Amino acid sequence: KIKERLNNNKKKSGGVGATSVKLLGDTVAQPSVEKGDSIRKILEKTLGKKCISKNLGGWWTYEFCHNDNIRQYHATPVIDAATGLARTTVESEHFLGSFDLADSLYPDSDEHLHVVNATDPESELAGMGASKKPKTISRKSVAGKDKGKGGGSQPGGNGAVYVQEYLHGDVCDHEDVSESVIRRGGDITDGIVERSSTVRFLCGSKLEIVNVQEDETCHYILDVSVPGLCEHELFRP
Repeated sequence: KIKERLNNNKKKSGGVGATSVKLLGDTVAQPSVEKGDSIRKILEKTLGKKCISKNLGGWWTYEFCHNDNIRQYHATPVIDAATGLARTTVESEHFLGSFDLADSLYPDSDEHLHVVNATDPESELAGMGASKKPKTISRKSVAGKDKGKGGGSQPGGNGAVYVQEYLHGDVCDHEDVSESVIRRGGDITDGIVERSSTVRFLCGSKLEIVNVQEDETCHYILDVSVPGLCEHELFRP
C-alpha cells in the first residue's frame, strides 16, 4: 500500500527523488473563480490532483497531494558519478495520512459546517481532531479578524479556514503516543496507531504550504493558503 502511494506521488512530482511541483501564486497563473463556486470547486480548480511541497527550514520537507495523501521526507542532493548531473535522493519518509472521498460527500450547502475561525481561541483549532468540536462560521456572518502573527502560521482574510482530515498514515511507533493521539488517529489494530493530519485551507496571496505543526505526537496540522478562497463569501477580509 505504501509503495503504491509512493509511486503515485512520483508520477505527480516528476519521478524518483524529484522535488514536487512548486505552485506559487506569483509564478503560476491562478484559475478564475466564479460567483457561486463552492469551496471544493475552488480547490479543484486551483489544485486538481497536483502536489505541492515546502521545507520550512527543518529536517523534513512536507508534501501535500490534494485529495490524495500527505507525506514528510528528507532528501539530499547527490552527483551522479557517471553523468555528473545532480539529482535528489529521498533518504527517509513518512506518510501522514490519506484522503477518503467518503468523508467529503456532503452537499455544498453544508460546506460552512467545515469552516472554522482559526483566530478564535474558543475554536480549539490548534488541537482539533475527531474528538473536538470547533466553532463553525455562519454563512451570513463571518466572525474574527487576522491577528497578524509572524511566521505565516495565521490565516489571512478574516481568519476562516476550511478543514479536511487525512487519516490512515504510516504506523506511529513513537514512544510518546498518548491517549489523545489514539482518539484522533486512524484505525487502532492490535494497539497500532496510525499517523494522521488536519489540513486547513485559508485565504492567502500564494498557493503554498505556509505552516506545519505536530500538535501532538504523530498528528499534524498543515496550513495551505489558496488565493482563490479569498473570493469566497466565507473567507473575504
